[in-house]
Amino acid sequence: MRSTNLSTTSTLNSGTGKGTLSTTSNSGAAGKRTSAPNQTAQSEAEKFLTLGISHHESGDLSRSAFYFERSAKIEGGCVVGMCMWGMALREGWGVRKDQKRGFEWISRAASRAGDLMATSNGKTRNEAELKAIRSELKLSVYELGKCFCYGWGVKQDRQMALEYFELAAKLGDADAQAEAGALLAAGKGCKKDLKKAAMYYRMAEAQGYDTVGLSWIHKDKYDPVSVGKTKGGR
Repeated sequence: MRSTNLSTTSTLNSGTGKGTLSTTSNSGAAGKRTSAPNQTAQSEAEKFLTLGISHHESGDLSRSAFYFERSAKIEGGCVVGMCMWGMALREGWGVRKDQKRGFEWISRAASRAGDLMATSNGKTRNEAELKAIRSELKLSVYELGKCFCYGWGVKQDRQMALEYFELAAKLGDADAQAEAGALLAAGKGCKKDLKKAAMYYRMAEAQGYDTVGLSWIHKDKYDPVSVGKTKGGR
């Protein structure tokens, strides 16, 4: 049998319900330990996720929320479905706003993604499957970081937020890299560290993140690579 992994990238503006969601479908051979019932359930969850994204993009937030909830719950749900249902609850996208429940679902998504990543060790997975798992993990961890950063459904804890942002940043999430940079630059939830903040901002910039007004991140004292190049050119 074959399974389909949906990796979702969110470019939604928090609180507005506007923006775009893109899905990439990656097919790969199912692991030997995966049973047929689980494959079917996961496939159904992903179908509902795709429908939810489609309705969200068309502006039908009520139907979008309905499908995100189904994707999160049917036969255990799927990671991105859980995360999107949590975000819908947190932001009030087509459903009564409930930030506490939203946080709980995003937490479940991050926990499930972490488990999938952990159990990948020692298992034979193709690159597409591993990429999908990493994508699911960085999405859910980043959104969890936002909950802690802004106190959405949980007590505000910027130290915890930074930990989640840094984890997502290391997985390659540009928004998480920028969020980590902002906290480090301001010394919120941590000791102020402009050198490390600049590093994260440059990582985000390399992926297309707008760093207008942040020219300081390229100053020699914050960019050891730049210093090395300057010395090498002398």
